[in-house]
Amino acid sequence: MSALAGASVLIVAGFPGAEGKEALGLGDLVRVLAMLPHFGARRVGWCSPPHLRPLIADCREVTEVVPPERLAQAHEGYDVTLNLDRRSLPFAGVVGIDELIAGNGPLKRATFDLPVLIGRRFGAEVPERFSPARSEGNRDIDVGLNWRVPDAWAIKALPPPLWREIAGLLGVSLTVDWQPDNDDLAAYVAWIKRCRLLISSVGLGCHLAMYHGAALIVLAGPTDFAEAHGYEPGTVLWPDSPCVHRPCFAAAGVDGCGGCMHAHVPTTVAAAARTLLQQGRG
Repeated sequence: MSALAGASVLIVAGFPGAEGKEALGLGDLVRVLAMLPHFGARRVGWCSPPHLRPLIADCREVTEVVPPERLAQAHEGYDVTLNLDRRSLPFAGVVGIDELIAGNGPLKRATFDLPVLIGRRFGAEVPERFSPARSEGNRDIDVGLNWRVPDAWAIKALPPPLWREIAGLLGVSLTVDWQPDNDDLAAYVAWIKRCRLLISSVGLGCHLAMYHGAALIVLAGPTDFAEAHGYEPGTVLWPDSPCVHRPCFAAAGVDGCGGCMHAHVPTTVAAAARTLLQQGRG
């Protein structure tokens, strides 16, 4: 049984990390939300900057939103505070993310199996597949093309000509839509929820698609994440080129390689999309 069964848990997320430390990505925050049903906590609070609240809009396990200015007072009402920021909190009963990860390598490598690390810390069983959020929405987009990547991780980007070829191959018989070209998180989550299937390089979109129960094609390469390999309906595709370092989790590649995303094959991606959508109809 989880050590959090019947307990009250406060999750702190989205604030600037300690100087010199890379912050936990938003996708990792979604991974933690997906674990909440398996904690068995009787009460879960969420404290983050307001712009991150769209992440928890469909999370029924979160029972209270704690404004940042009330954090110092509110934490006293919780048995455990799970601090997902890489800064220390001067409170008792805090479990920090740096206690759960080890090593001096890239943060993306250290958090590759984040649910396992959290489950181990709290004695919670980590299922092979997390149950999706019970979100409602009209899936009126057959295929969403999740094309944007953070500037710091440009190595994960699929080249635009390949995206256009995929769109051309699928757009003949399917509704294809492109990821919104803005940083409005609420609009982004709403767009993900409209997609029957999402095609994406590793990033927040993959986590949101899984959390909201959409079919998913992950275009892996320099990065990867564990839960995608057990997700259904979904598949993980790799570049059609040899590399002994893949996934390297290196924003600059290995020895200045420049990345491998250009070696994905659009016809393979399109065929996988059609197969997953056809399975969904069955």
